[in-house]
Amino acid sequence: AEVSGRVVDEAEKPIKGARVEVAQAMAAGDGDVLTYAESTSDAQGWYVIPNAPRDRGFLRITHPGFVPIFRPQVATGDQGLVVLRRGGSIRGTIRDSQGNPASKAIVLSSGTATEADSAGHFLLSGIPLGTQTVEAVWGELFVSRKELVSVREAGETSLELTVQPAGLISGTAVEEGSGKPISGAMILASVSGFNWAGRESERRVRTDGAGRFRLTGLIPRRYVLEGSKHGFLMTSIAGIEVGLTSPTAIRIALRRGTVISGRVLDDKGKTVAGASIAILPEREFAKAMRNLSPGYLFAAHTTLSRPDGTFRFDDLPPLRNVSVGVSKARYVPALREDLELGHSHSLQGIRLVLRPGLQIHGRVVDLQGRGIVGTQIWDFKQESGHRRVSAFEHEIPDAITGPDGTFTLRGLEKGGYQLSVVGPGCATKTLLLRVPSGMPSPIVLGPGVIVSGEVRNTTGQPIVEAAIVSVG
Repeated sequence: AEVSGRVVDEAEKPIKGARVEVAQAMAAGDGDVLTYAESTSDAQGWYVIPNAPRDRGFLRITHPGFVPIFRPQVATGDQGLVVLRRGGSIRGTIRDSQGNPASKAIVLSSGTATEADSAGHFLLSGIPLGTQTVEAVWGELFVSRKELVSVREAGETSLELTVQPAGLISGTAVEEGSGKPISGAMILASVSGFNWAGRESERRVRTDGAGRFRLTGLIPRRYVLEGSKHGFLMTSIAGIEVGLTSPTAIRIALRRGTVISGRVLDDKGKTVAGASIAILPEREFAKAMRNLSPGYLFAAHTTLSRPDGTFRFDDLPPLRNVSVGVSKARYVPALREDLELGHSHSLQGIRLVLRPGLQIHGRVVDLQGRGIVGTQIWDFKQESGHRRVSAFEHEIPDAITGPDGTFTLRGLEKGGYQLSVVGPGCATKTLLLRVPSGMPSPIVLGPGVIVSGEVRNTTGQPIVEAAIVSVG
């Protein structure tokens, strides 16, 4: 599969030599990578990764002096324009309690790390503007942490760090039920627990052949401990207190996951590759469909069908009334409901059948009758109150108008739909559509209202890349 795009700065000037990485992880929090590929941007900022992972993975783009970009759930194809923003710098010195330089200490902040030199001097660049946390690890026995460090756009922030004795967590990972030790499990300690943006104060280690682990370099405080391995469900234990008097001993039990697998076929029995498959429990599925904004569906588990039409979900928890949905452009989405997934019961050999859908053509114009290019159209099935099932097409419209304002909706079935029409610089319009009666043409959009502003934290400093959403 191919991933491509262009890297620019805030002024949309191309960035040459940016490092672009795409990888598919074994499981959330596991740390293992199944497939990995990378590239660098050329003089015009363009990059192409022809051997990118086929399934959905994460995208990371870095360049010295710029704040790294991390996108956790990207599909293959064109990623469009990616803007890297210049970050600030933190320069300082790290010492021990006697004032001696902590040579080769690792200093890190906001996903960027550096090593202190022989005099204890360090420089962190490409740090997001605003208040940040800086941490340092010196060997296994000493750590340092400084919160509310102000990073400015102009100039460097000066910082002095002093290391202090560190705590540790030790223990054993075992299989739930049998109590057998699990070797090679990923054990991770963090302050905040799992989230896609990363974990604060993260430390990780693998269990040995006897399932034992030892996490060192921990600042004395409360932690969340997580354990994961392919074939098992992620397990977390919150509220673990780490001190200096003695190691904190933990026994963490991992439960084996179950499997859902099958094949996607068309109405003639031919395999369908590249179809989007999503899994959610029935009640959660319906709730997500009703409540999420246009074009967005978050599925707890998603994948794409392989060239032979097969698909597989591993490491699933026990679920009742499971719904498995599948969709692909030009086909009517299909849904298998009321499936049971028990502790030791896997579902294999599921057949998902896609049949060709109907097409509707239309045109979007402004008040003067001129076609509006780039208008996004989202369709929602009126009877069910939700958009067509899609595992990977969240935030991708069902149709986009061309230069003359025309568009085509595909993969429709007979019945009523609600359309949401979003044109650049125009007020959003919703209307009802009956299939196969046809599209009311043209769809006329009026001008929208511009709302601008700025986002700052409680100390008055600007917050970069805050998500702004209008609801109405």
